[in-house]
Amino acid sequence: MPSKSITTLTLLTLLTTAQTQAQTQAQTFDKSYFLGRTIQSCADVQCPTKGTTTTVSCTLTNETYTNVGVAKIPDTSGLSWVQAIVGKDLETRHFIKDFFLASNNLNVTDGGACALFFTKVSDRVKWVEGTLPVDVSQGTCAQAMSESCVRKLVERAKGVDLRGLAGEQACGKLQTEFKANLDGECAGAVAGTRWMGVEARVLSGAGAPEPITPEQNVSSNCWPVQPKSFDLTRVMRIDTTVCLSVKFYMILC
Repeated sequence: MPSKSITTLTLLTLLTTAQTQAQTQAQTFDKSYFLGRTIQSCADVQCPTKGTTTTVSCTLTNETYTNVGVAKIPDTSGLSWVQAIVGKDLETRHFIKDFFLASNNLNVTDGGACALFFTKVSDRVKWVEGTLPVDVSQGTCAQAMSESCVRKLVERAKGVDLRGLAGEQACGKLQTEFKANLDGECAGAVAGTRWMGVEARVLSGAGAPEPITPEQNVSSNCWPVQPKSFDLTRVMRIDTTVCLSVKFYMILC
């Protein structure tokens, strides 16, 4: 990983994307798959259901998911995020959320790549009444957090000096920068006076997770991405007992 540059893919529970200091190499990708939408459901990627019901039952690496969402990363070609959810205990609202990066042999030129997960945002982060049609289940971060906050997130990521750093060190510095600084434009997105629950994950180079292998996935009945030839790499697991809101976890920038 060269010392000068790194690409940051920043996530706000499902996804906020910020391109910084490097470009991601373009890959062949069928853009018609999204048909102008930013988020796809399990049905769009042909997840199997349980028996004759409509209940999703997507088994991947020995874990069975009951909800899956797929989101194309803006400004890139051939990269998507997949969020898969396991309902461990619906009565106590105990859920596990796994985040997978879908790619066609991820190759970041002139640098590396990090993902920043914002796992504890304020419950004030939501779409303003009347900004979306009632039958639309997705929107943008700008609609939920304000354009000025999203712009500041991107500017802060771009402004971190990562010279001389690589891999986990570079990603760790990005994490420290966001934990230590809160821009006024994003004050409404936090529960206190600073970002909490910010976690960085390296996506390429030393310390990066490996894509799922056929051997690891021998018991699978599901590959929740299109095209099916794409790799899936589990990047992050969040174990939570908070209430899931469809509109909350399908926010995308």
